[in-house]
Amino acid sequence: MAKTPTGTVPFKFVSYTTARNVILEANPGYRGTGPYLQRLEFPIIIDADARVAALRSGSI
Repeated sequence: MAKTPTGTVPFKFVSYTTARNVILEANPGYRGTGPYLQRLEFPIIIDADARVAALRSGSI
């Protein structure tokens, strides 16, 4: 996986923590209509049972 991906999309890459999460933030250099959200965090849940539990509990 690239550690410093680039592009011209509404969000910019901030960090990737192995087996934990990916964090993106709004890209101020984006030329289109800016994103509604300022930050996105995608949790990485390896265990299938833990993913289901997180979904059912509403934590994700």
